[in-house]
Amino acid sequence: MNESIRTFIAVAIPEAVKREVLAAQDRLRKQVGAEKKVRWSPPEQLHLTLRFLGNVPAGEIESLIAQVQQSAAEAEPFELQVSGVGCFPSFANPRVIWAGIHGDLPRLIELQKQIETRTAEVGEPPEKRDYKPHLTLGRVKAESLAELRHIGLTTREYKIPASSSWRVEEVEIIRSDLSPSGSTYTTLSHVRLG
Repeated sequence: MNESIRTFIAVAIPEAVKREVLAAQDRLRKQVGAEKKVRWSPPEQLHLTLRFLGNVPAGEIESLIAQVQQSAAEAEPFELQVSGVGCFPSFANPRVIWAGIHGDLPRLIELQKQIETRTAEVGEPPEKRDYKPHLTLGRVKAESLAELRHIGLTTREYKIPASSSWRVEEVEIIRSDLSPSGSTYTTLSHVRLG
């Protein structure tokens, strides 16, 4: 049986920026208060996903890396910053709590589009929705309307301070292994931009 590898392509968040985001996440967690109602993202899961591929046959990983290298070669490094919070699909029905990404978004979006186009035949089909760059801070487990309303309202009123900006100079191809205690990530390849 051929092994398949659960894979995604992402921009890593530098440790200094991650510390700022985690401090903001912790303050929001205390304000939301519903500890069992939100599964908060641990530090190792904070990254900016460019494309989720799902299960990729192990034999296709080298080809995938080459496709990402082609996309990255055409992209210049750029600056990003974490700022603002929101909820998917909405504050009224929060299922995912996220932190926004700002900075040189045209370059980020162009890189994401190139990667998506070049890897369209690999793994899951590309998303139909427009790409919305974000960091997932937490996944909402609450079910009752009152709890959802509280989480959404608290998140909407929360003012996350803008993080330091950082220079994106590479993307990573990451393996995700699922377990009852959560996902474990292993970087398969670092791909430089430009």
